[in-house]
Amino acid sequence: MSLGLITILEEVAGGGTGVSRTLRCSIVGDDSYPTSGTVLFEALFQAATLAAGIKGSVKGATVVAVQMEQGFNGVIQDFDLHYDHINDKLMATVRSTAAQVANAVDMSGTPFGVLITVK
Repeated sequence: MSLGLITILEEVAGGGTGVSRTLRCSIVGDDSYPTSGTVLFEALFQAATLAAGIKGSVKGATVVAVQMEQGFNGVIQDFDLHYDHINDKLMATVRSTAAQVANAVDMSGTPFGVLITVK
């Protein structure tokens, strides 16, 4: 159905004009994972940066990477998140098999720690 809350925790790199910026974030998983991923992720991320009051040129910036931080909150997740920038989708795979998470799996109880890089 829809991705849960995206929380911007801190900026960890960048911030200069014309360079990439990396933000540490927490993302709560979908309550019903959609086949082939969560669409329009970039708009969801930009809304979260505005809500967090992130300064600088994040608005209108392009998400270039989403990297999982395994061990976030002391937990190793069963899933990995990947960003498909061509189709603007956030996709989840099962760590042990690298297969995409099945349609309609409830991931809403799963907080993911990620590094999101924008340019």
